[in-house]
Amino acid sequence: MGHRTLIALSATGLMLLAFLAAEASLVGGRARREVTPFYHNDFDDGDMDGCKRECHSKGCHDCQTEKIVFKPSPDKEGMSLLHSLWNCDERAEIKVSNEGRPKIGESRWYRFSYYWPENLGNGCLIAQFPTFPTKRNFKQGCNGVGSDIRLEGDGSVVFTFQRPTAQADITCSHHRIGTMTPGEWHTAIVHVKWTQEDDGFVEIWWDGKKTVNIKRQATYWADEGTAPYFKVGAYKGDPWKGAAPFRIYTDDVFVFDGDASYRDVANY
Repeated sequence: MGHRTLIALSATGLMLLAFLAAEASLVGGRARREVTPFYHNDFDDGDMDGCKRECHSKGCHDCQTEKIVFKPSPDKEGMSLLHSLWNCDERAEIKVSNEGRPKIGESRWYRFSYYWPENLGNGCLIAQFPTFPTKRNFKQGCNGVGSDIRLEGDGSVVFTFQRPTAQADITCSHHRIGTMTPGEWHTAIVHVKWTQEDDGFVEIWWDGKKTVNIKRQATYWADEGTAPYFKVGAYKGDPWKGAAPFRIYTDDVFVFDGDASYRDVANY
């Protein structure tokens, strides 16, 4: 085989590789764009990275050394945050960094993971999208200060959706997301547009399965001034009586721009 033939074959091979690379960069006929989260914390470096512990002064345990602590992740490599609540405590949450906090009318993706070591029959709020401070009386709805995700004592995970409707300033509904199995990691992905217009939506996936799909309705109040911030962890409200401590691990907290796709967020 002559040198010219080898050169021709080499050129053909390079062209083929270039073609395959171009095809691989297309998704659904469109060029794939690189997606970078506004915020991500895997807690492996033992740094809160802009997140803020929130434990409330009513508690009787130290926030940094007892209620929200870095621990080796159960059943996987790296570190996680362990949130613990005793009977005398109210909350052990982290307020996620404001990097990427949306404006009213914008959409965001949120991704976060949980590990529930044991079920003591107690549930609590494990994620919140609060509007605070606010003049609204959420006792007219489901209490709290906005929408949230709740872990029930039987392991059910429920989205509590509070928003304005034509019938009332605060309307509340409950949407089952999935089941939290003790001793296993679970991942939630939430896609929401925060708006009082009728183009709002809420989509939630639990362990890769889409279980909530709310379309074409208001999700928030335009006169609140700012869209909600984002919290994960454990929140009980007033101290409760029962088996304690309630414990849950959180890990891999993300916030993405609303223009990302589910595939972008799930595979990042």
